[in-house]
Amino acid sequence: MKTATALSLILAAATLSACGGTATVPTVTKAQAHLDAIAAADIAAPATAVMPVAGTAMYAGTFGIGSALEPNTFAVGDATIQADFAAGTLNGTAGNFIYGATDGGGFVGAAVEMEGNLTLSGGFVGTDGLLGVDGMLDGEATTGLMMTQFKGDNAETLLGLGTGQVSGADVNLYLTVDQ
Repeated sequence: MKTATALSLILAAATLSACGGTATVPTVTKAQAHLDAIAAADIAAPATAVMPVAGTAMYAGTFGIGSALEPNTFAVGDATIQADFAAGTLNGTAGNFIYGATDGGGFVGAAVEMEGNLTLSGGFVGTDGLLGVDGMLDGEATTGLMMTQFKGDNAETLLGLGTGQVSGADVNLYLTVDQ
């Protein structure tokens, strides 16, 4: 289905398949925490000055998807990424997604759990990298590409912004993970 409202259709399907079609307080609370993490990410902060050149680090945090045409709808989930500093690779997953809508002021008004996972893979040179996104969410093909950058004195944060598609509809992608 190639429509600009694929994300809305996913929400409708998820709502119908959810228990009674209602969001639970923990689901709304978790969705709000993910949205707050994305909003707090300081993309303008300086990149890491001296990158590690050996070893690996595990990062955990939030992966977000926002509709380019419907700014009050979103999907957010848990993201984990392993960075291999010697090889310059990034590999991870995003799962436990929640789909919802905000009230227009940044507060979650409705949210339901989603099925599916995304694979995150890519590489980096210095502080900057590219991260591919591929998977299925509620049966809808989800793909994209993100630019990433390490932040903090010891590369303790990895942020990413990008674009992609959910079932052919354009979306914006967000990543904020910490060691």
